[in-house]
Amino acid sequence: LSSFNTLDYMKTMQFFTLFKHNAFLYAFLFLLPLASLCQTNTWAGGNANWNTAGNWSLGVVPTAAHDVVINTSSTITVNVTATTINTLTISGSASAILLCGAQDATITMDNSGSAIALGSSLTLQGANGSGTRSMGLAFTGSTQLMTVAGTLNLTNVGEGTIYNATNSNTVVTGTINNTGTTLISTTANLSFSSGGTYIHAINGSNIPLATWNAAANCNVTGITNTVPGNLNQSFGNFTWNCGGHSATINLAGNLTTINGNFTINQAGNPSGGRVSDPLVLTQNTNTTLNVGGNFTLSNLGVAAWFALTNGTAAVTMNVTGNFSMSNATTFFDCNISSSQNSALIINVGGNYTQTDGFFDWCFTPTTGTVASEMRIGGNFSHSGAALMSTSIANTASTVPNGKLVFNRVGTQTVSVATPTNIGFTNYDVNSGSTTELLSALYMYSSATARWGGNFTVKNGGILDAGTFQIQSITPAGTNNAFILESGAGIITANVNGVQNALIGTIYNAIATRTFSSGANYSYDGTAIQNSGTFTTSPTANQVNNLTVNNTAGNTTSGVTLQQTFAVATTLTLTSGHITSTATNLLIMNAGSNVAGANYATRISGGSDNSFVNGPIRKVGNTDFLFPVGKINAGHHYCGISAPANPGDTYTAEYIRNSAYTVGTTLVSGLDHISRCEYWTINTTAASPNVNVTLSWNGSSNCSAAIYVNDLATLVVAHFGTTSWDSFGNNGGNTGIVSDGSVTWNNVTTFSPFTLGSTSATTNPLPVKFVNVKAYPAGDNNKIEWANLTEAEVESYEVERSIDGISFTAMSIVEARGNAGTREEYNQLDNNTAFPTIWYRIKAKELSGAISYSPIVKVSRGDKDDTKLVLYPNPVVAKQVTVQLYSNRAENYTIRIFNNVGQMVHSANWQHSGGSSSRTIELPANIAAGVYYLKMSGGTKDLNSRFTVQ
Repeated sequence: LSSFNTLDYMKTMQFFTLFKHNAFLYAFLFLLPLASLCQTNTWAGGNANWNTAGNWSLGVVPTAAHDVVINTSSTITVNVTATTINTLTISGSASAILLCGAQDATITMDNSGSAIALGSSLTLQGANGSGTRSMGLAFTGSTQLMTVAGTLNLTNVGEGTIYNATNSNTVVTGTINNTGTTLISTTANLSFSSGGTYIHAINGSNIPLATWNAAANCNVTGITNTVPGNLNQSFGNFTWNCGGHSATINLAGNLTTINGNFTINQAGNPSGGRVSDPLVLTQNTNTTLNVGGNFTLSNLGVAAWFALTNGTAAVTMNVTGNFSMSNATTFFDCNISSSQNSALIINVGGNYTQTDGFFDWCFTPTTGTVASEMRIGGNFSHSGAALMSTSIANTASTVPNGKLVFNRVGTQTVSVATPTNIGFTNYDVNSGSTTELLSALYMYSSATARWGGNFTVKNGGILDAGTFQIQSITPAGTNNAFILESGAGIITANVNGVQNALIGTIYNAIATRTFSSGANYSYDGTAIQNSGTFTTSPTANQVNNLTVNNTAGNTTSGVTLQQTFAVATTLTLTSGHITSTATNLLIMNAGSNVAGANYATRISGGSDNSFVNGPIRKVGNTDFLFPVGKINAGHHYCGISAPANPGDTYTAEYIRNSAYTVGTTLVSGLDHISRCEYWTINTTAASPNVNVTLSWNGSSNCSAAIYVNDLATLVVAHFGTTSWDSFGNNGGNTGIVSDGSVTWNNVTTFSPFTLGSTSATTNPLPVKFVNVKAYPAGDNNKIEWANLTEAEVESYEVERSIDGISFTAMSIVEARGNAGTREEYNQLDNNTAFPTIWYRIKAKELSGAISYSPIVKVSRGDKDDTKLVLYPNPVVAKQVTVQLYSNRAENYTIRIFNNVGQMVHSANWQHSGGSSSRTIELPANIAAGVYYLKMSGGTKDLNSRFTVQ
């Protein structure tokens, strides 16, 4: 304004004349630039008086024309009742205190842009004395922006302080620390952004009304005996950290929405050795508390005690995230009143983790019929000194047990370090959940039925018990129960199965065990298992679905049935075998099926990795392939077409033994039958008439010799009472000579069946030799051979030759087994005068049939360092002999590759030095073509090429 002093008198008079006639217009034009012309007035006075002009950078006390900046730590006494400034900024990491003097003091900001910068703080402090001596901040105008990135401390020193957010838009990304003041706000003019924090360090009073970001924090730290107001807001993170309760703090159902985490670090008051005065959500007001993040009860001070109700209210607590309890003297109670007639439900979307403390289903209620319930969507972990139980004596209360409900869609795990630390608790596995045990669980016993522990797997739920058990807390349970409902499922990896005294998955000491015949049962062990013995209801010995996924290996018994199992719907053979007997039979009920089976394309649903090792019965009038086989002999299905009547039953079993053990007499036209396998197929049908199918594959061969080589002459042969009396193949065949099936239509009599041939020159189906080898053994030559399924053999004769053409007998060895099992033999030849000697084994069968092994030779006079010979070449019987001469004893790896470089076979050979030979059994399904054999040893690699026809 001093510029007006340079105007000459006339111009000044003209101005005021114009102003007189246009006062409003000029007032507007005059005031408009003042805001933009506000000057920064910075505090420079240290600990001194606001109202001293010399303490400010402009040499004047701040007015509405000034943006006030305090950037040094100072205590400033405001000795004026009311002053208006443009904006206020606390910066430079300053810790500023505004202290009122002898009277009330209020600083009002009339423009946007005030701020408490990050790292800086502003403390409002009243003064002591009579009357009102409070220090306040206020705003004029509308939605003036105030940002709190640092800390605003509102203290109760002196007569108090007032922060009036009216007319502002106060945005907090830092902290407002309220230790005893008045904070006037609405949800429209106060907001806490992500990371912004409000600390309520006052007993009682009101939490300010505000808009809370889900990641903002409201920390209650000062409550002793009075509940704070304004709890019915949508908070972000809400933390209760009040360790000095002198009374029960009842939130009266007003706390309903926490969009972030709900944390209780301290609540209660330890007195006389016990904790008292808990924090209670409600009393008689029904309420629902929604927590969008995690709930944490963790004693970081003297005690942490939280209860849902101490009255008759119905309470639901929804926790979207995890529920966790830790540290000693930490207590969660569902009800601490005298009765419980309303539902108390806790829904946990995430994991439940308790490492210490006491989760109490029922603290003092003595009457009531409604159980507390926790529904968990994640994993359950209970460890350390944690307890979950009911503290009221079970004989003093009519309230039933609390209940844990597992309701995640998918797999959720249960781990309890000390099973006895969970008591008077029921368990439900809801539909969609696969509840996997990582530890044992105990069902509590009680003379009162409502206090016995129950474990229920609901329709659609699955209990995956693994190797763990559900036990009774007492050796003879009382009023405890395990219930597997219809439509539910149980998976066990226990070697003793579903139930077997005290060693199965379900203790038979549990008072009541209900296994529904409409439930699904799965065996998932990694070691051989027994099925266990248990009674299903309402239909005894029946299951809905049966799954075998035992990975102990396909040379083991897999799962051995200890009772009859009737499958109502589906048998799934994933891995491992089912070992059955005529007493403990596997039955496929009418309408049931084997997963993956297809009669039309001859898929049985079984495999070499999983089949029925024993008899299996099919009931009903649908076609069926029996997925049968024998351990160490593979999967060899048989089948029937659809019977005439729904009540017809057919029972089949695969026998790995010579069909000649059943009978040696063959009907005219049937030249020979299998010497290594047959099937029994029996029926109860009154007038049976079905098509019978038998199969063969690579493991059908009793040796590496060709098993089937002509489909036209391959037949299904039937044994009557004294002979193999009939045969046929009018149903045609499927597959190829290495893998397929043959069908005989309109079969009307049943008993053993086997594969046969109508030609003497086709389909050998014999027992042949394997692993034939000869090699120097000191001054002798040693000859070794094996018969995989020795049966109907009278003797073996070792023959030798000095030219590889004419052979003479060297020794005779009587057959020792003839039980259809592998037998191994060896002989020594001490007549080694000739440098090269050939050997073969002649087998004489009980039927008079003679068969010979491949020829092997030993060459002691060979001067080559190392030489490899293969014969016969080309290979015609899936068996090749390797002749090796080497003057060194070495361990060789034999690998055979096809013409595209894929390895089709491998073996190890410990060569003892000199000349020796051994037979190699090629895969039964090896295709015709050119192959390459590579032997890798310690000093050199040997290669040879051969052809398979």
